[in-house]
Amino acid sequence: KIWNKKNKKNIVAKEATLPGIFLIFPRPNRVTNKKFISHLKSDDFFGVNKHPKAKLSITKFTKIDSKKSKADAMLTIKGITNPISFVVEKKDSFYSAEIIVDRSKYDIKYRSSSFFENLGDKLIYDEFKLDVEIALNL
Repeated sequence: KIWNKKNKKNIVAKEATLPGIFLIFPRPNRVTNKKFISHLKSDDFFGVNKHPKAKLSITKFTKIDSKKSKADAMLTIKGITNPISFVVEKKDSFYSAEIIVDRSKYDIKYRSSSFFENLGDKLIYDEFKLDVEIALNL
């Protein structure tokens, strides 16, 4: 299970060993604005009808120190795969990470300055952050 602390969402992942593959099923279970949820699921953003799963495939860990490692991975969103790296910190019985994702690399164009000009205050930043905790079931 991956917990997105900032947006208070559980993201369910299938069992995996580290390094491993996580299938991510976005389910904003604590967001109550149905219009907002519907828009995130639409083709403007994640297109979940066509692409119900995102995949994070961790390919390598490089030890930084006794508590931290750098993870190299391949992230697939909307059928588009790109490399991504992030720092993973070991805590008691889980790992935590802050993963920065550039949505423009995954064809998420809605109000993106990478695709449109003169958006002014209608601009939505290309980068979004996932604060995750990966539980260890030992």
